[in-house]
Amino acid sequence: MKLSLRQLEVFRLLMRVRNVTDTARVLRISQPAVSAGIKELEAQFGIPLFLRSGGRLRPTPEAGLLLPEVERLFLQLSALHSRAREFVDAQAGSLSITGIPTLMGQLLPRAVARFKAERPRTHIELVGHPTSEVTSRIMQETMDVGFAYLPIHEPGVAIEPLFKTELVCLMHPNHRLADRPSLDAQDLADETLLTQMSYTPPGLALRESFTGGAMSLAGMVETNLSVAMASLVREGLGIGIIDPMVLCSPIGRDLVARPYLPKTTMTLAAIYSRHRPVSRAVIRFVAVVSKGLDEIVEELAARGLYGERLQ
Repeated sequence: MKLSLRQLEVFRLLMRVRNVTDTARVLRISQPAVSAGIKELEAQFGIPLFLRSGGRLRPTPEAGLLLPEVERLFLQLSALHSRAREFVDAQAGSLSITGIPTLMGQLLPRAVARFKAERPRTHIELVGHPTSEVTSRIMQETMDVGFAYLPIHEPGVAIEPLFKTELVCLMHPNHRLADRPSLDAQDLADETLLTQMSYTPPGLALRESFTGGAMSLAGMVETNLSVAMASLVREGLGIGIIDPMVLCSPIGRDLVARPYLPKTTMTLAAIYSRHRPVSRAVIRFVAVVSKGLDEIVEELAARGLYGERLQ
């Protein structure tokens, strides 16, 4: 016969209430089961634990010495259960993610799907914002982690560079320049240019790539959404100059992309608040995003375009 936690539980409670009937009621077992449990425990220990006299129970001195050890055991079990509950909570819990819209076509939704497969009980919030709002949400700690292109100049956030790429020229497959290996400002002189707004990192980087840091706005179409630019290109309106992430989403896969010259580098980063610890869930999610970036590097390489993961 082996010592059981149930026997120890009966002993522990009986030591407290000194009454078989109350012990049976609290543990929701029969009174004979309480008596049998104590007898089995006494047999295991080889000593009497209770003296029975006049229908009342009185613990022996040995029982009094054993009780602190039994209490210590139950405290350790409670700590074990609490620790296990922490793991369960970590699997559940919540995670709020914000990122620039160009990442919503594939990278972040795919990462969320993979993360959710690992932690199905986790409540996830995925929200697209422009870069300035991504940074603001992280500074205000209303979101757990953000993803956007650099530069970001806010002292309240920490930056973890994840991925480097270069601006590309996005074209309809039937465009007259679609067979060029690359395109520069001279090639684009007579084209309708589709660009991102100057307040976005890709839009700013493009404008700074022209001599003197400026370019003519005549005939240009600006948008703050990469999906809108891809749709405009699909309509044959002109050539979009953009980071290549849109090519890895369904709306951009059948469009043509060529390197834009001069080479104009963009760096994607994860963004955290400096004022609170980074949770294990965030660390794991960023690792899942990094895995997705490996796949994007391969997709871009297959198109002859540059992409490099930085970790």
